[in-house]
Amino acid sequence: MPSCKETAQLFSDSLDRELPWLQKAVLKMHLSMCQQCKAYTQQLLQLRETFQHLGHHSQEDTPPLPESTRRKILDAVKAEKGSL
Repeated sequence: MPSCKETAQLFSDSLDRELPWLQKAVLKMHLSMCQQCKAYTQQLLQLRETFQHLGHHSQEDTPPLPESTRRKILDAVKAEKGSL
């Protein structure tokens, strides 16, 4: 049986591509026995769904940032970049 870390990687892989049947079975078995991994995968699915939903909104639906906020963000990025 794979470790939780290996299971997380398998699950991530399953979001990107079709897993071979054996890997699917191993993943399903681990998730049926490990509540932490099951909760983790459910959270990832919820995040994925949320980001997909957000991606469907066009930029026209989003009000522009106030200039003061844009400036603060740019200043913070420049400060962070300068500290590297």
